Amino acid sequence: MKFCFLTDLQRVAWGVVFGAAVACPALGDVERPSGTPSANAAVWYLTGLEAGAADLDADQQAVLNDFRTAPLAKAADLLAALRTQMAYFRRGAACEFATWAVDVRRDGPGALLPHLGPMRRMMRQAVLRSRLSLDRGQPGAAVDDWVAALRMARHAADDGTTIGALVQFSIENEVVAVIAEHLHHLGRADLMRLRGGLKAVPPRRTIAQAVPSERAMVEWCELQVAKLGLDGAVARLRETGQGNEQIQAVVEAVVASDTPERLVAGWIDDADGWYDRVREISAADPSGQPDAIAAFETELAASDNRLVQALLPQLGAACRAENRCRVTRGMLDAALALRLDNAFDTVLNPLTGEPFIRRRADNTLFIGAGLALPGGVPLELPLDATVATPLSGE
Repeated sequence: MKFCFLTDLQRVAWGVVFGAAVACPALGDVERPSGTPSANAAVWYLTGLEAGAADLDADQQAVLNDFRTAPLAKAADLLAALRTQMAYFRRGAACEFATWAVDVRRDGPGALLPHLGPMRRMMRQAVLRSRLSLDRGQPGAAVDDWVAALRMARHAADDGTTIGALVQFSIENEVVAVIAEHLHHLGRADLMRLRGGLKAVPPRRTIAQAVPSERAMVEWCELQVAKLGLDGAVARLRETGQGNEQIQAVVEAVVASDTPERLVAGWIDDADGWYDRVREISAADPSGQPDAIAAFETELAASDNRLVQALLPQLGAACRAENRCRVTRGMLDAALALRLDNAFDTVLNPLTGEPFIRRRADNTLFIGAGLALPGGVPLELPLDATVATPLSGE
């Protein structure tokens, strides 16, 4: 699948408004509520992006790239220029669902996901505005932008794809880190506002829910063979998979085969078992995932199913990203329980079922999970040490 930016937004906007997105079985078991276009967050986001589609200059882009530390005076100037876009962002975030014009079964590896890059940008704009609100003594406004950004993350994953789910995890991790950084600035009323907003965020979309979208890639291959014949389907795959070494390996294997029709039919028939296992492993208890993933990836590497090897997501990386997101959000919930209720141990690590770990170094409180990121860096959430002191009730 491809990321592109504003050049493809008009196509997506028309598809969203006229319902082109929902015919796709790729959306699988991600429930799609009915509603008018105004209830669809995608309409508001895309309208806002079109309204603010002018390219940022180099200085504005630098401010946006440095959204957690950029000077607030420059942030204020940038946000003034993006006022209309941010209004549409908040209207979109208030919606319960987003329906995107993504049809993997129709477009295969060429499916476009033009909404995901701009949604990252909107998250950065929301963080910038939250910092400005805190500086102006408006913590409630900052809370509202944080919660809106988390709701937008859920909408990113509403496209039903693995990439959408991964973008969701990434946005959530970024926003949670920002909340933690500024949590000590919030009084009890604003902390309660934050807790209520977090509870109202829709459930996180999972890797298991994205499996039908991945399986739709195989269905696309079947459709190409049926419509174009094997030679035409191979040519189409070569074209849409340009730059993807694994997809080109599929093409080369078919071209080199003495019985290409039988080869491709066997790959397609064999695919369901692999995708079923991806769903089962990604939905399983995280404590058993590492061994299951290792066994799965060993078997996949030894398989002669080049099609599945090319199209399946990187299961281990996807599950690790999902679990990191779950743990990071859990650490924030533990910090809120500590600050509001002096009940740190009541929030449990979703991977282990045990309380989180806390330690203090100078003026920083670290909440950890006893886990490490790639490279051995501990997975911890740093906060101002004053968060360790529970607030008195009001």
